[in-house]
Amino acid sequence: MSPVKNPYWDGVHAKGDTGVFWDVVDFPMPTESDPDLICRMIKSALDEQGCCNGSVSIRLYDVEDEKTATKQEVIIDKYEAAGISLNFVPEVAEAHGYARVHKMLLDILLWAFSSVQTSNLIILSKKLKEDSKTVGAIEGLRFDGMKILLSHLKCYLLLKAQNGF
Repeated sequence: MSPVKNPYWDGVHAKGDTGVFWDVVDFPMPTESDPDLICRMIKSALDEQGCCNGSVSIRLYDVEDEKTATKQEVIIDKYEAAGISLNFVPEVAEAHGYARVHKMLLDILLWAFSSVQTSNLIILSKKLKEDSKTVGAIEGLRFDGMKILLSHLKCYLLLKAQNGF
């Protein structure tokens, strides 16, 4: 097993499972991306860093709108067939623009409870860092032994650069 290669990934569990939670509104993917290719590219980027020796769980979060409402089931089925969970989250006025963050946090906590302590958590979301209660909940996972890479443009750019999207 190779060590983690990039200083940004330092401290990541090389043997642990990895959960990727990606807000595609904040950090977009190319339009009309192939879900199988996305899955392979994410796993390849993790593998290149030496931190993909356990299972990898990928969850994407997008906003629910008129464009996605009519073909939502087809899109979700296509991503799930590739091993990616795609979540369309409706904008809710009471959430003040944080509906995706709230859905993501719930999914992160559920994933963390079912994962081993030596797991890695990668979160790509700009708004998540703005919510101190959410950051506090995620920091609690770090104290439990989970390694966390939180919403860094640098992580996003590394994934993009290593995989050409």
